[in-house]
Amino acid sequence: ALYVDGGFGRLTFGRLGTLGFAQSTGILRGAIFGVTHGASGWASGTTSLHFSRVDNAVAYKTPSFGGVTLHAMYSNGTNTDDSKNKWSENNHYYGLGALYSSKTLSGSVIFETIDYKSLTGNTKHPLYHVTMGGWWRVGIFRPMAIYQYQWGENRYKQHAAQIGSQIKLGGGTAKLGFKYVTRKIDGTASKIEGEKKGNLWNVGAGYEYPLSKRTKVYGFAGYTDGGKGWGKGKNLTTTNLNGYQIAVGMVHDF
Repeated sequence: ALYVDGGFGRLTFGRLGTLGFAQSTGILRGAIFGVTHGASGWASGTTSLHFSRVDNAVAYKTPSFGGVTLHAMYSNGTNTDDSKNKWSENNHYYGLGALYSSKTLSGSVIFETIDYKSLTGNTKHPLYHVTMGGWWRVGIFRPMAIYQYQWGENRYKQHAAQIGSQIKLGGGTAKLGFKYVTRKIDGTASKIEGEKKGNLWNVGAGYEYPLSKRTKVYGFAGYTDGGKGWGKGKNLTTTNLNGYQIAVGMVHDF
């Protein structure tokens, strides 16, 4: 990515993370585990809680006004293959958002859509996301909450929410979160994805400890109940979301 800073704000070009994702251009707030940690994270691909990275993008961030910045992003072709198409046949991404940040409080509201013009038939309809979330620092605790509504013709209507907290503990950070997702398939999409309804809940806990400014270790455990809609590899998805996840690892930033 290439960016230019100035009194006008920041203008960024290239392959970018969307406003609701986790890269430098993202403004997502309130997700306890960020967009990682499997089904406990906000980026669980099975439930489509985010648009990830897009090609051929331009993003703009205003200067801060009392802690508030406004954000806009556009992509004229979200996939590498879009370069083979006419502009009118590409998948286009549009995003608008506002972010508030201070030492004790941060929150964002984001509207996003991809028009899916490269698709055909009943799948050639936009998918829309409205996401809002934030955190509040209270001593060693940082309570967090996030909510999202998705909709689209011949796609689905979906509500997703997560609440929890990050806690400074023993020199590191403990994390605990609960997530709930409910989805109703709309129109002819039900013929593709099977069940017309699905819901899941997830509880996750983790701990990360910094070994240095650039290196940390972490551990994580989570359990997800996908109910009838997302369980046992049937209906809404071929992924089984009934089960446990356990992971340990190390991260080093270069």
